[in-house]
Amino acid sequence: AQWIGMIQDATFDENQGREPTRYQGGGDRNLDVFLDLKTDYTGRIRYYPQDGKLWTFVIGSTSTAAGSVVTISETGGRIYWGGLELFSGKMNATTGLTRGLYGVTFDRMRLSGREGEALECELEFACGSVTVNKAATKPTVTESTRTPYMWDDVEIKISGIPWNDTFRAAKEFTFEMNNNLEHPFYLNYTRYKGESIPAAREYSLDLTMNMVETSGDSLYADYYWSGTVFNMDINAWRVSGTLNSEMFNIAMSGCKMTTMEMTYPVEGVCEQNCTIVPEACTIIVKESGTATYPNWSVAK
Repeated sequence: AQWIGMIQDATFDENQGREPTRYQGGGDRNLDVFLDLKTDYTGRIRYYPQDGKLWTFVIGSTSTAAGSVVTISETGGRIYWGGLELFSGKMNATTGLTRGLYGVTFDRMRLSGREGEALECELEFACGSVTVNKAATKPTVTESTRTPYMWDDVEIKISGIPWNDTFRAAKEFTFEMNNNLEHPFYLNYTRYKGESIPAAREYSLDLTMNMVETSGDSLYADYYWSGTVFNMDINAWRVSGTLNSEMFNIAMSGCKMTTMEMTYPVEGVCEQNCTIVPEACTIIVKESGTATYPNWSVAK
């Protein structure tokens, strides 16, 4: 069992697909029968990340080097799935209701940060089947005592020509990855979905920043207006600027700015809002000790 992070909200929408049905000749005004159609199991987890373990199910294949450097990269088109347990009961109860969710795949991931707050990750998932145990012992998991990644751990930068620098006045970002999974329900003598199929993968990065004299004109003219392709990174260090401490790096390549908005207020700060769309992405997570990440050796 793996600790997810500081969960702020978790929802699970369980639709058993029971459809009330009427037909001619039923004999009265009431419904006649329930048809059991396909099941629909989806949910969402919103949490403050303390590491990158759950991202290994979202982006791609995972490898670990030197016991502490985890690389999550795109290789192929397969999607890995795992399981989640939802426990309902008193905090100190030894038994309660546990729902086991199996064949869990993550459709969409959003990682966001804003001034003065902890970074927040939101994951949308679907699952294939559910088991129920009314007398289950509360699952045990080792709680992480790390501070979550905070806004002041973050650096966002562009790499290359004509501009190679950080976004020094960034106030808010949202990085999103969408697997666009298709969930088939085959004619194979079961009501439950088959293995999810990955369609076109999509990335995007939305940035809100104050318009700064040294960069505002370059961001507009050299990237948005010109259509220049560039690479960029989102870095977060637990010890600022120390590359070998606990950190993560989201490396995006083949990027283009697809929108750029600039405000013209009567009073206050001029803002720039832009959307950046990368072609590809790799995440590297560095841990201070031995990393216990899933080690996917098969391409996704």
